[in-house]
Amino acid sequence: MSGFFEFQKAHQKFFQQQGNRYLYKKGQYLVSSNDESSRMFFLHSGLVEASFSLSDGSSRIIGYFLPGMSFTKSGAFFDEYFSDIEYRAIVPSEVYCLSRDSFMQQLDKDQEFNAEYRTWLLKVQLLLIERIVYQGQNTIKKKLLGWLVFMCRYYGTPHNGGILIEIPITQSTMANFLHITRVSVGKEIRKLVSEGIIQTYGKELFVPDLDKLQQPLSK
Repeated sequence: MSGFFEFQKAHQKFFQQQGNRYLYKKGQYLVSSNDESSRMFFLHSGLVEASFSLSDGSSRIIGYFLPGMSFTKSGAFFDEYFSDIEYRAIVPSEVYCLSRDSFMQQLDKDQEFNAEYRTWLLKVQLLLIERIVYQGQNTIKKKLLGWLVFMCRYYGTPHNGGILIEIPITQSTMANFLHITRVSVGKEIRKLVSEGIIQTYGKELFVPDLDKLQQPLSK
């Protein structure tokens, strides 16, 4: 799907050899906010959403894990757990799991495995920084444009000269990411479609010209 996050082949091999395979249904949680799991996960196929809980019971989406990525519950490398991070399969997903100790031992002895994980961590840090940047835009339109650039960069696929965001996206999903109302999102999306900046195909978004999308953000 995305070219930014490379498929972790060394991780795939190790998880398949040493881990346990699970199939998660659409909407099923791999990790909930009150789960003190110290398991490591490798997503072989499907799509997993990462979100965090708020005090009012609602949640905010952080991003997605794509096939070929390994991950764990935030805090799993420590003895105490303070994280409200949740992982949920948003399409049927095939996942391999193993213990934190097995994962750590492999990091120590396998250079390729270690390099893949360090590269992944750095890329996730870039994603989290950019998430803060688009949230800091001073208008709803610029927030939405910044978010679209974010989605193109981390979850987009080159397609017909533009970028296709294949992750299923609804207006409610956009509103969740941007911390604004669904009505506000709908108005701005209709404007962007009429201006030819984006195209919508069901739950998929297509950006024909990434430079055109980014131009308003530089003003």
